[in-house]
Amino acid sequence: MIPGLVGVLVLSLALVPVRGTGSRALVKADTGLVFVAVLASGIFNAVSLGALLLAGVATVVAWDASEHAINVGEHLGRGGDTRETEVVHVVGTGLVGLLAVKAAKFSGGVGPSGLSLGSLVLLLVAVVLLAVALHD
Repeated sequence: MIPGLVGVLVLSLALVPVRGTGSRALVKADTGLVFVAVLASGIFNAVSLGALLLAGVATVVAWDASEHAINVGEHLGRGGDTRETEVVHVVGTGLVGLLAVKAAKFSGGVGPSGLSLGSLVLLLVAVVLLAVALHD
C-alpha cells in the first residue's frame, strides 16, 4: 500500500533529522499514513485478523517510540546515550500491545456479529478521539 510505504519513509525523515531534534508533525503524519494503509488492508480483506491487529499495534508502537525518542532527545540532547531507556520503553509498549491483541482475539466471538461498516467506523473514530484526548 502506497500510504504505508510513504509513511515509513516520512518516519525515517522525522527521526533522523539533518539538524534539530526531530519533528512531531512528521511523526504524526507518517504514523497516520501507515495506519491508513492498515485500515485499507482490513477494509479490502487483504490480510487476516491477526495480521491486521499486529500491524495496528506495530503502528502505535512506532508512533509511541518516536514520540518518546523526541522527548528524550529534547531533555538530554543529541549527545546522550538513550538506547537502554528507549529499548525498555518499546518493549513495554509492545508487551501491552500484544496483550491487547490477545484480548481482542479472545473476545472476537463475544457479542453481536453483524456490525455494520458505518458503526465500525464510528467506533474507530471514537477510540481515536479518546486516545487523542487522553494523550494531551
